[in-house]
Amino acid sequence: MKSRQKEGAAKHPLFSSLKRLCFVVLMLGLAVTNASHTWAQTALEKDIKASESLKLLIDVETPTNDQSHLWNWITSIAIDERGERLALFNLKPPRVSILSTTDFRLLTSFGREGRGPGEFLVEKAWIGMRNDKLYVMQGIRTSLFSLDGKYLDKDLAERRTAMGAFLINWTSGVDSIGRIYDWDSNTNASHLVRRRSSDGNVEQILEKTKLSLRLDSYQKLAVRFGVLADGSVVAAFAYEPIILKTDSKGDVQWSFNVVEHLGFLKSEYEDVAKGKIQFPLTAFWTDEKYTILTYVNSNRRVGESRILFVFLDTKTGNVLKISYPRELIRKKGPSEEDNLNDNSLAFVPMEIAHHDGYLYVFAVNSARVQKYKLMWYK
Repeated sequence: MKSRQKEGAAKHPLFSSLKRLCFVVLMLGLAVTNASHTWAQTALEKDIKASESLKLLIDVETPTNDQSHLWNWITSIAIDERGERLALFNLKPPRVSILSTTDFRLLTSFGREGRGPGEFLVEKAWIGMRNDKLYVMQGIRTSLFSLDGKYLDKDLAERRTAMGAFLINWTSGVDSIGRIYDWDSNTNASHLVRRRSSDGNVEQILEKTKLSLRLDSYQKLAVRFGVLADGSVVAAFAYEPIILKTDSKGDVQWSFNVVEHLGFLKSEYEDVAKGKIQFPLTAFWTDEKYTILTYVNSNRRVGESRILFVFLDTKTGNVLKISYPRELIRKKGPSEEDNLNDNSLAFVPMEIAHHDGYLYVFAVNSARVQKYKLMWYK
């Protein structure tokens, strides 16, 4: 009798409806729990999906009009304010090459090894272009040239030392009124960057107390930064997953935590902290529109390429795009051996520049200079 009552209750429409409702609630609860658990990893990837959105236009080992003009190692590239000339500093032989951005024709080349006026040492250098002048910052001096290679007989001497995780051991910059910016590597200093005027006046900016960095990180801190025309500075830090922008007075305008916003890079920064791998940031560029970072995407959780280009809005610090060129897509399987032997490593970008929707890249190992079009740029 009792079994028949149970059987009847089980067949009752109300009981069946309650049973279905409980099942639905249970499934919804599991879904919410799962969504809460994975949101941090997937939210950005859904909203800003890494895409094949860089189109390769030019890829050369030498200028298109001079096959004998070989590059050994480009330590810095720069582009003029009109986007017409691309300057490259070659390590050996030490010289500056200026190309047409239209077709990578060699417009002029100058420099020779030496310690005299207008000569270069066989060591890394930073170059920049402002107001139709080319600045070459190397060792203990800054030299000025016209864009056709004429030495302007002006060296701004300033002693600085070199250290850090970046391939370029120091970084420099220049604003629209010709003030020189360089990194002060003295770990005991209260600031990170010095700004020098043409009259020799020196200011200290990027005070450590204003930055959201761990105090102990300064013992091994290196910084890669770019200077905007108005004297604002955008800086990326070695061993710290922080990108920040300051105004001309050194006050922080925005701060971008790479790990919080780009969760797929968390393991890379954890390995950096443990001393297991080199810093995953390979190249850095900033201008009034974009701040561009390139990362080694070793676990490939985002995109198909080992190399990712991350575009931030320089005004706000927001992520705009995560891109990779089709040419860098790995063709091999997912094994660890394939990861180590990945052919795309021949195209790791070490120096980049941007102007008006075009990206210029020096790719290490292959010693190639490339031009890409940003397919979304308007």
